[in-house]
Amino acid sequence: MHGLFRRFLPALFALGLTCSGQQWEIGGAAGYGIYRNLTVTSGALSGKAGFKHGLSFSAVAGHHPYKRLSGEIRYTFRDSDIKITSGSIKPPGFRGDAHALHYDALLHAASKNSRIRPFLAFGGGMKMFRGNEPERASQPLSQLAGFREITEIKPMLSVGGGAVASFGPHLRFRLDARDYITPFPNQLIEPNPRAKLNGALHDLVVLIGVSGVF
Repeated sequence: MHGLFRRFLPALFALGLTCSGQQWEIGGAAGYGIYRNLTVTSGALSGKAGFKHGLSFSAVAGHHPYKRLSGEIRYTFRDSDIKITSGSIKPPGFRGDAHALHYDALLHAASKNSRIRPFLAFGGGMKMFRGNEPERASQPLSQLAGFREITEIKPMLSVGGGAVASFGPHLRFRLDARDYITPFPNQLIEPNPRAKLNGALHDLVVLIGVSGVF
């Protein structure tokens, strides 16, 4: 699975290099992410399986070939401890994190010369989920699902938007919001064979950052 990342990253950069005569942007950001976890049921018992909300850190490299269209490669780290709950039963979580790598096309509402540029973003990539804690012999709510100490990679859709504020020709402040949509990592969080869990996993990430343009 890690070989997919090694093949995918050069392809992303090659896509960005297809345009000439463009401005380039490199920056970093920090923020917070909120998961919309899935419902899991087993007989009369139901609960939520997924990840805790947590901090997020990101790095971006972008290119601006046209007046209102640009593209960027973004890496985002997510502090994503694993959890499963049922009503008032909320066992301790299981340490984990996630790493998203994607390419987005940005459609701007204003031209390059505008100081404030709202935009919509759409793209895709991959997200790697990791369990970072040894598996427990006895896990609470195991009749719903269990945790595993593995790495699982899923394809990812990235949708959202934001705004860029320019301060001089080389400095920009950014507000970004993305919904990272993936299939549920059902090997890392393995549903009980008698349980039902369906749907996609949503991770809403809001980032505030700064970048340089050259």
